[in-house]
Amino acid sequence: MELLCNNCGAAIEARDVNIATDMAKCSNCNTLHRASELKEKITIADLLVLPPQAKVRMEHGRNKSIELTAPANGLSAEAIGITIFSVFWLGFVSVWTALATMGSIFFALFSIPFWVVGIFMAKSAINKIFETQKITFNDYEVTIEHIRPIFSSKLTLAKKDITAVKYTDVVSAGPLAGFAQMGANGKYKGKRQEFPAIITQAKPYFFFQNLPEADQRWVVRLLKNVLVGN
Repeated sequence: MELLCNNCGAAIEARDVNIATDMAKCSNCNTLHRASELKEKITIADLLVLPPQAKVRMEHGRNKSIELTAPANGLSAEAIGITIFSVFWLGFVSVWTALATMGSIFFALFSIPFWVVGIFMAKSAINKIFETQKITFNDYEVTIEHIRPIFSSKLTLAKKDITAVKYTDVVSAGPLAGFAQMGANGKYKGKRQEFPAIITQAKPYFFFQNLPEADQRWVVRLLKNVLVGN
């Protein structure tokens, strides 16, 4: 990494840095600085170094693109809990619907909302166990993929439409966003929980919610520098 002049922003050459005295001179504007207080110029090569024991996988794709993949969560404690509860819920609704049908078909129709809730919970449990996420980016665009057994999604955003890449409060993203992110590995800020997101004028797009925080921070830093430029 190179050191940058705090005055003019030019790169300071290694021969103009004295580690022993902690002094550095900018040959561009002839100013002196403490070397320890200078900003560092970060290259893409520096950013592409995975953190220790990272779960995220990185591959080089076509057209100089980079692919980042967050593996499936598998049978986590939360996924097992949702699965057991959804099975119990659907079993109870099935019995209740069968008994109601014996009395009146009209009365049995009242079970429809409970079926919808149960099916939604079962879908969430299956997706939570098997879902993988992939982010593919280059100098022009980024694609976010949620690869699930039920209702996969794929979204491509142009780089010019992206205003920021940062942790974002999940509740402020919408009335159901907090429920959708339940059990993910966000960081807490006061009473709010925040997750990595790519921000556009329209809305934030959350990603890699289930990765460890160290992996999330690394991805946010990488995407911020590539897609936003700072």
